[in-house]
Amino acid sequence: MSRQLWLWKLDDNTIITAIPSRANGMTADTLLETIRQGNLDILTTPNDLIKRILYETVSFLDEFRWAGLGNHILDIFEGEIATETDREAGFFKNFSSGNWSPNNVNGFIQEAAHCTYRVRDIRDELHLLRQVFETQARVVADFAAIFWPSSAPGSQKQGNIASKDLRESFIRDCGLQSLIQRVRRMESDASTTLEGLSTIIQAMQAQASLKEAEQSRFLNLMILPFTIITVIFTPLSFLTSLFAVNTLGFPHNDDGELRLPASWFSWRMVVGEVSSLLPLGLLVLLIYFWYGNESGEFYILRRDSTFFNFNG
Repeated sequence: MSRQLWLWKLDDNTIITAIPSRANGMTADTLLETIRQGNLDILTTPNDLIKRILYETVSFLDEFRWAGLGNHILDIFEGEIATETDREAGFFKNFSSGNWSPNNVNGFIQEAAHCTYRVRDIRDELHLLRQVFETQARVVADFAAIFWPSSAPGSQKQGNIASKDLRESFIRDCGLQSLIQRVRRMESDASTTLEGLSTIIQAMQAQASLKEAEQSRFLNLMILPFTIITVIFTPLSFLTSLFAVNTLGFPHNDDGELRLPASWFSWRMVVGEVSSLLPLGLLVLLIYFWYGNESGEFYILRRDSTFFNFNG
């Protein structure tokens, strides 16, 4: 949450300053106390007091850092970005090691998604901070333009140069431009980290799909022998059960018992087996070529789109 400090100059002897109250005081009370204890007795004019209040407000967090009482807020965000960037590098390291399986890849993807959320939150906070610093920079520039105007009626050239130097020196001492540039660099670093996280998440998802496809292929290879045996022996089992039926069309002995001679039985078994396998084989070939054409068209579409191919 950002706070605002309001400042009014009513006349040459009256200056009013206030900070709107919040439920959480944060550092506002400390800022007012810092201004009160800032050797105000050495100031001689109201303009000097206004200048002191403005400078103390803008550079307040830097003074805390210089005194060893805390970190600048940008140092905290910079450390967080460095931590998340290190996590991103860890994701790439783990991914390149190849220690992946469908059982644990979902956990890595979820962790990378949480990292993405944290980096996005940091980037949004930096955007708000940059807006605050840019607003402060405009206030400082307007203040300097009022107190040290670039030109005045009847002023001399030497006086204009001195006013310009004082104005530029005050704006430079506030250090807001360097803070704005630093925030922009940090926003760029956060965006780069987000791009890397997006890439590694896509790589993880593609790798997980490949792992699952490889497992499905292995299971299909395991099932293939059983399928072949089933295809061969199912017609034989059917014919065997068929020839066991005691019908008058089958050979019988003198006692009326079913007896099938080997020569009579064998060629009928062969014909029945071939008659069963030929239509089944044609059906399998038809399905294979139809599926192959469909897969080829799908592959062409995937190649025309943005798609990453990962081997492994």
